[in-house]
Parts: sequence; structure tokens; C-alpha cells
Amino acid sequence: MTDQYKMNYGVANSGWQNPWIYNARYAVLIVGGSTDSSENFAAFANDVKSMYSVLKNKYNYNTENLFVHRWNLHKGLHADGIDYAGPADWRVDDAHHDEWGDGINQTFEKIRPKMTKNDFLYLMFVGHGLMTADGNGRGGFVGYDCESGDKLNIYYGRIEGKYYHIDGELDNLNYMRVVLVFAACGSGTAVQGTNSEPGANLKDDNRIIITSCEKNEYTPATPTRDHVFFLWHDWVSNGFVYKYANSGFISVESAYQSGLDAVNAYNPWPTHPLRWNDGVKASCTYL
Repeated sequence: MTDQYKMNYGVANSGWQNPWIYNARYAVLIVGGSTDSSENFAAFANDVKSMYSVLKNKYNYNTENLFVHRWNLHKGLHADGIDYAGPADWRVDDAHHDEWGDGINQTFEKIRPKMTKNDFLYLMFVGHGLMTADGNGRGGFVGYDCESGDKLNIYYGRIEGKYYHIDGELDNLNYMRVVLVFAACGSGTAVQGTNSEPGANLKDDNRIIITSCEKNEYTPATPTRDHVFFLWHDWVSNGFVYKYANSGFISVESAYQSGLDAVNAYNPWPTHPLRWNDGVKASCTYL
């Protein structure tokens, strides 16, 4: 990224980049799925692939700092211009590692010694969220266990008795700012926690959290299941990812507002995307 970009959008203007200090940027993108093929929507991969293209080709992220985990795909699979780091597993054991590659936890282990207090992390998940039978968010999303071939629950915050959670990984990183984007049913639990554990969320200093719905809401995909409405809505030329892909350099707040416009234009269910920390910080944050 050019020094002029950092001057325009950096610390002098409440952003995170400092033109006088090297600021590395990292991204972890996660494609969800389902063991039920009828629920394994193309939207999950489509929207993540579009975000990957934005980060690589528009914002010039180094490919060695871009990590993509996709449902049940093996390490090294090269598709759509992406070399996948491994499946959407939490941690791949030694017996399967050569075949499958890294899990999400192992990717965090790779970037942890590299990241400094001057750096930036973008994390995105698109897939199914954890929901109760009566439509309440359970505080996480559906990953894949490559050893059993079954789904695996991964949580946002620290829920009692659950050990796979994003919050612990972030707490062990050094960074200047983190942007977290979750497009899944019940993803608002990343901000609001669950009904029983409201404190089990990802809120913390220098984190911006974007979710496609509130904690007890569903996240609709397009009728053809090729996009998540909040992320990409062709009909109205809006959406969080759509805005990044079809605009110049924009703030996280601009992308979020485009996602709101996409949902408000057509929404088969009552859905209310969330943005936390605040609009000011999001307005000053560029990828």
C-alpha cells in the first residue's frame, strides 16, 4: 500500500495505518458448508472468493498473508486463483496434516509470531451459524471435522465448556486493529452474546465487528443460493462485499452501510445487521 494511501486514511485521520512504520496486513477467510449437500450453498464460496479477490488485487495483500479455509477441501488445492490453507477445521491432527493441511487454530499459530502491535487482521466467515431449534443463536458457526467427516462447532466468544473459540486466538495476537465479519445465522452473538451468556462475545478494544444479523435472527441467501443478501445483492447493486468489489478504496463503514441497504431492499425475514465498535472508528478504517 502506498505511503499516500496511509497518509489519507491512516493514523493522522483516526485510521490504523502509519506511513512512518511498516504495517503488515493479514487475512483469514473461512468458507463454511454442510454435510447435507442441499444446504451446502454456493453463496459461501462465492462471497469469500470475491472478498479474496478484493484483498489480493485491489488492496494488494501479500498472498503469504492470505489464509483461506474452505469446508472440506485439502491443503494446496488451487481453485479460482486461491491456494487453500486447509479445511474449515479447528485443528488438524498430525495423522491427517500432510493430507489436509492446517486448521484455523494452526493458521493463527502461524501468524502469531509475525504480527506486531502495528499490524492489521481481517477475519471473515461465511456459512451456517449455530442455532437452537426455536431460532436462537448459540454463539458460533459450523466448521468441519476432517477426521470424522462431520460438522464441528466453533464459537465466537468464550462460552462455558467450549474450547474452540475465536476470542482466545485474538487475545493472543498483537495488532493495531482487527475487522471481523460474520455472515451466518445467529452471527449477532459475536456482538451480543447468547441469551444465557451475553458476555460471550468478541467485543474488545481495536476490534470492529460486522454481522449479517442479530443474535436470534436468520441470514437469508438469494433464492438461487449464490450469494448472501447482506454481502452481495446484484438486484440493487449493494452489499458488503459487492461495495468493495465495485468501488474504489472505501471504509469499513461504507461497506457496512451498503450491506444494510442490500438487506433493506429485499429481505424475506426480519434481519438487522450489526456493526460494533462505532461508526466513527469504522469510517476511519480501511482495509
